Amino acid sequence: MLGACAGNPPVEPAREPAAAQAEDSVEVALRRAEAASVDRVKASHYFDALLALHARGDSAGAARVVARLRAVGDEGKPLLTALPEAARRRFQTIALNIAVANPDQAVGELLAIIDPAGRQQEWMAARLRARELSAAGLYAEAAGTLISLATDPIEDESQVAEVSAAIWRYLSSTAVPELARNAAAAAVPEARAWWSLAHDFNSALTGTEQRSRWHRWRASHPRHVAARFPPQELVDIAPDPSTIALLTPLAGDFGVAGEAVRDGFVAAYLHARASAPAGAAAQGIHIYDTAALSVEVAYQQARRQGVDVVVGPLRKAAVAALAATPPDIPVIALNSLESGGREGMIQLSLAVEDEATAIASALNAEGFQRVVLFDSPARWAARARTQLEASLGDIEIVDFRTFLRVEDITSIVGDALHVAESQARAAQLELDLGATFEFTPRRRDDVDAVVALVDSAELKSLKPALDFHFARDLTVFAPSPAIDITDLERLEGVRVCDIPWRIHGDGLSDAVGAAFSLSRGSYSALFALGVDGFRLANQLPRLAQGRTPIFGSTGTLFLGDDGRIRRELAWAEVQQGTLVPISARGRERAASTTHRNSE
Repeated sequence: MLGACAGNPPVEPAREPAAAQAEDSVEVALRRAEAASVDRVKASHYFDALLALHARGDSAGAARVVARLRAVGDEGKPLLTALPEAARRRFQTIALNIAVANPDQAVGELLAIIDPAGRQQEWMAARLRARELSAAGLYAEAAGTLISLATDPIEDESQVAEVSAAIWRYLSSTAVPELARNAAAAAVPEARAWWSLAHDFNSALTGTEQRSRWHRWRASHPRHVAARFPPQELVDIAPDPSTIALLTPLAGDFGVAGEAVRDGFVAAYLHARASAPAGAAAQGIHIYDTAALSVEVAYQQARRQGVDVVVGPLRKAAVAALAATPPDIPVIALNSLESGGREGMIQLSLAVEDEATAIASALNAEGFQRVVLFDSPARWAARARTQLEASLGDIEIVDFRTFLRVEDITSIVGDALHVAESQARAAQLELDLGATFEFTPRRRDDVDAVVALVDSAELKSLKPALDFHFARDLTVFAPSPAIDITDLERLEGVRVCDIPWRIHGDGLSDAVGAAFSLSRGSYSALFALGVDGFRLANQLPRLAQGRTPIFGSTGTLFLGDDGRIRRELAWAEVQQGTLVPISARGRERAASTTHRNSE
């Protein structure tokens, strides 16, 4: 009865799910922020929305609110500057976490407005700065940023391991000569050890030599970050192949070219044998003359002899013949197919297209917007021009001329730079005024640089012609066929991309110069190709995994998905009659100097 007489219990309103409440709070905060007319109020509401989104784990939504807080408000400053200090620190933590977790996000603007507080934020900011530097191709600077950070690591071992792996990734993308220079210049032992490790490891020809150098380094630096948290690549060094075959012509029209490849291959083999640790198994090599044997017969002989890797053939037709029946032994061909890749075959070639790509990348990196292009009627120049035009992006070719005869170069340059038009306008003005006056012709002012896809004789005429036509301040970019290293007197300031073997040299090039005449002169690129054939045969697993590039004698080598190896070339500038190597940072400095001078 008492129960029946009792009134109905009060009914509580149904509670909305927590996620819906959070979503409502975000929408309310965003609406209030948009409606606010004072930056302080607007920033406060955006910050409330950011906290709610971050708590829900909505990284995409939080990133959008971070962007709004970074935007400039009515007072001419980023909205986040209107937040109290504690809120700004919280904003920085969330924004840095979002940026670190998203490798595709550009972070330059974020880094420009934050002031990291505490060791954790400094770590995150440094990792983001390194990522931005590497995206610009400044790998040594990216590595240096993290090396300075890792000398005083925080206690989170997982983060230390991540930074160690990132340092190694950037170091492995840095040219070996630059690693040596940075090791010599390092002021801190911890940093010097990083640079030295990367130099010794990446300059080794074989996995056996890499393993030996790594173990020796680790024994000397047991407390170093890399020793305690070794990058995976140092732990997983694959064994070298027991036997390698080289297929190359040693007679006929391509005989000298084939001999240069063979000499480079043999020189690398002998150097590796001399550097091998005591007790290491001896590696065997077999060389087959494809001028005496068809490439198919040579390959079958190598197969019967149990070789593990085939290097070659050299001629394009021979590569196509071998590719017609996909090989069942890994092949590193020393030329490229006309149509795509083949399973089991990696293609490494001295394609001039790589040099055209390098020139386009340098122009873009240095901020040039308009160029004049000169080329020769040679087939290689036409191929280079096609690749250059495809790689320039937003850079405009404001004029293009082909040199058909060397004696016409001066007049062609004058026409391309509109100097003749300047002279014609002055002549017409004198005629109209009926008087003469002093006059200095001027070139067109809408040109930032010159690209010269020409041979060495044409470049020797082009550079003086540019100087004569008031274009001495324009930087000239040229590929390797344009440079004769025995005669550089009239090419001051010209920048050339070429293989590292000719620009930097290394311990191997110094050692074999006297013994192998083809390591120098016009066949030196083919000699370097043979060296890289041996190098890649011994580092094939590392190349195939694609985790890091391989610094070779013909360039920094990357394996594409199509089985073709892309080469990043080295750069040098003609200074006082000699080729002086320049790094990416050096090119940036030179470019900024050029811009200041032109202004």
